[in-house]
Amino acid sequence: MSTYVASQPAPYEVPVLDLSFPENTDLSADQFCFVAMAGQGYLYLALCGAGAVALGVLQTDDKGSSTLSVTASVRLLGVSKVISGGNIYAGSQVSSDASGHAVTAAATSTGDSAVTGIALDNATAGDLLPVLL
Repeated sequence: MSTYVASQPAPYEVPVLDLSFPENTDLSADQFCFVAMAGQGYLYLALCGAGAVALGVLQTDDKGSSTLSVTASVRLLGVSKVISGGNIYAGSQVSSDASGHAVTAAATSTGDSAVTGIALDNATAGDLLPVLL
């Protein structure tokens, strides 16, 4: 996770809508990353892919597995901390990178990245960034 200088304010959160979803894989290292629904016939959480549509931001660090399904909390609406995957400026539209981290949304060769939120502060890679979902 990110480290903070004592003079920097901590990122803030405003929970509006958090829901619980099944997690049958180990996402314990992915707290505050964008997640999506995966699976066929049985839906579960997975890290969001680069430029893909995110369900929301994982709020918990529970450890699920293929033999132990746990319930994870996902912020769908509001302001959430998200791990930054690069330099982001306040007011920028953000999307997910391949690690589920927030990056500035940009056009790609296959089309535009899915915008998942708006950055409410500046950030560099590894920072916890407040994002309006």
